[in-house]
Amino acid sequence: MSLPKMESTSDASEIRPYRDGDGPKIIASFRRVFPSTTRTYAEWEWQFALNPAGIRIHLAVASDGTVLAQFAGMPRRVSVRGETRVFTEMVDSFVTPEGRAGLRRPTLFARTVNRYVARHGNPSGDTLMYGIPNEPAFRIGNRFLGYVPIFNVDGIMGRCSDASSVAEVLGGLRLEEVTAWPLHVDALWMTVMAQHDVITIRDHAYLTWRWVRRPHNVYRRYLLKESNGELAGLFVLLHRWNHREGDPPVTVVAEWMADRTRPACRVLPELIRALGREAGADHVRFHFRPNSPEALHLSEFGYEIEPSGRTLVGGTYDSKLVPLHRLSHGWSITPGDFDIV
Repeated sequence: MSLPKMESTSDASEIRPYRDGDGPKIIASFRRVFPSTTRTYAEWEWQFALNPAGIRIHLAVASDGTVLAQFAGMPRRVSVRGETRVFTEMVDSFVTPEGRAGLRRPTLFARTVNRYVARHGNPSGDTLMYGIPNEPAFRIGNRFLGYVPIFNVDGIMGRCSDASSVAEVLGGLRLEEVTAWPLHVDALWMTVMAQHDVITIRDHAYLTWRWVRRPHNVYRRYLLKESNGELAGLFVLLHRWNHREGDPPVTVVAEWMADRTRPACRVLPELIRALGREAGADHVRFHFRPNSPEALHLSEFGYEIEPSGRTLVGGTYDSKLVPLHRLSHGWSITPGDFDIV
């Protein structure tokens, strides 16, 4: 008795960029490949269709409209010493069982990746493709995108149990929790941009998309001001990050933008520990580039490295402006540069 053969639709599929209206079909196939996902269409729309840096999706689509494979990313506009480029975090790639069928080589997924790279892998498109992949995803990225390690993305942990109160830390400074970012965060961004070699452009449009418009978000957004009301920095907290039953609660610092020249910003490590304590956290957790000024500043306040076993990797498409050694020494990151928060 012979077993039924899986019907192959992969050889007859069309490989193309995203088109308006593809979203529901992408979600349908994504849920088949990842049945435990809880992602809604609104969340997908925010992540991809509403991204102010544009849409980065290539699909393999069967004749009946079914999405068989996807290679996609979240682009972010990045300042490279004042020059605007796009770095794209590669996320949510998949291939359905039907898309795996067939004998043609290269595979449908490989052809989809190659089409994406041919379209976007250049200095005026995606100057860098990057991610924090698991081992299988790293092998794919190394093969198709030239991924190589850049630096480890370890946690920088501070205990909350001995933190002072928020009022004690602030002294005469002012802390405001906001539901939306004021327009004058752009002035702070211009100051901060000049202090960094490579950094995501954190202007009002980006901050609003990333931390306000995401559906169902539980982010806590704060402004730190001098006693005279001038804005010194901003940050975003996510309490009980990745919490599992029985684990000690952790507050992660999802975003951080601070003017290093302002004395007010020296209180941020202690202030965030105090806010974590108020929220019932056992620890607060930062992620910065190893040996960055921010990481060294935290070490002065007793924060300690907690190895994560995860590595930031990337493939550059402009080795003159963005060689990987420049990123390993000058790329200023926060968790907001990744889809982990």
